[in-house]
Amino acid sequence: MAGCQLVALAGQLLAAGWPAETPVAVVSCAGRVDERASDHSVASLAAACVLHAGRPAVVVVGVGAAPTTAVIPRAVAGSPTDEALPTRGSSDSASLRGG
Repeated sequence: MAGCQLVALAGQLLAAGWPAETPVAVVSCAGRVDERASDHSVASLAAACVLHAGRPAVVVVGVGAAPTTAVIPRAVAGSPTDEALPTRGSSDSASLRGG
């Protein structure tokens, strides 16, 4: 979804009966160095358009979008954490796909 569609999405969610206080998380350009993430409610989602306009975005609505206080660091290539992660094409990556 393009970030500029967030205004319309907010209206559609409200029209469909989603409570205005329902949490919404938006991530644009996920996995890139210019990734942006923001937390909103259905009522304030339209404001996210300014931050995410013109960028591919993923939107999570509901309890899965509730902000957390935990910080999960990303693995950086060559870091000790990276060694524990399976890489594409490794024998361990098959377990991630369920087979």
